[in-house]
Amino acid sequence: MITGTEQIGILKTNNPNNQNLQINIRSVPSLSNNVKLTKPAGTRVTILEKSQPAGDRYSWYRIRYAEGNNDIGWVREDVINVVPNPNPSPSDTRLFFETQSRQVRVYGREQPYMNIYVKTTDSTDLLRVAAVRIPKSDDYQPWISYISIKGTTVYQVRFIPVTQTRSGQAELIIGESSSGRIYLQEKGFGIQGYEYNQL
Repeated sequence: MITGTEQIGILKTNNPNNQNLQINIRSVPSLSNNVKLTKPAGTRVTILEKSQPAGDRYSWYRIRYAEGNNDIGWVREDVINVVPNPNPSPSDTRLFFETQSRQVRVYGREQPYMNIYVKTTDSTDLLRVAAVRIPKSDDYQPWISYISIKGTTVYQVRFIPVTQTRSGQAELIIGESSSGRIYLQEKGFGIQGYEYNQL
């Protein structure tokens, strides 16, 4: 009944002729109960639970629509799109770290991908964008780098793995591909991942 991890959902109308309908959020999973409140289509919510009441052909989702303790209600499956969790398992994560403004993840055993989440706006810069590992120019260079490109923006993630003789570090650099101008350069903390931790 309860999902293993919280997922994100986006509320949607179930009437193709009226995309501006408000979505009913109910106090219990039933159409016969009073509506707790309404939210516009496109509202992002957190899914806490999925249930199919006896005798109902639809499943229902218990959702959190705001930050308060009581900001929880139910919506039917035809008025919500469940967003797949884009983050892989820890065993598939090459590198994960946070900066002051972002969370960064490089993952994938064969083809590497990059996710970059913006903490201040609760949005993503990159979501499963292919990444390329930059070859080292010599064996004395400790940095390992990955690059992803979206439009004209280049995202470079670079790190020094932690070993018995060396402490690790990581940073994120975001710049313009045509001018080479750097928009953001931030050091990482909370670093983990199988390529980072070589102890």
